[in-house]
Amino acid sequence: MSEPELPGIPAPPRLPWWQRPHRLLTKQKWPGWMLLLLLVVEGVPDWKSRLDFWLDAAQKAGGYSGQAAVVISSPYFSLGVAGIGIL
Repeated sequence: MSEPELPGIPAPPRLPWWQRPHRLLTKQKWPGWMLLLLLVVEGVPDWKSRLDFWLDAAQKAGGYSGQAAVVISSPYFSLGVAGIGIL
């Protein structure tokens, strides 16, 4: 005795190309928005000087926090954060 065939599940409808960017930006994605917020915090001059001070202190302390501070203080970190935030 053969089992009956189940009907296929239809794929969700695709949005038109002009609605896709809006959906990407309005969809709730906490990690991306938090990374973009970090970019804003880095851009504020007063906060940036304070952040640079503590990153420099962490670099001189060494260990895992020193290695993380080296990565965060890299000029490419902001570009990477922006790219991840957009994705």
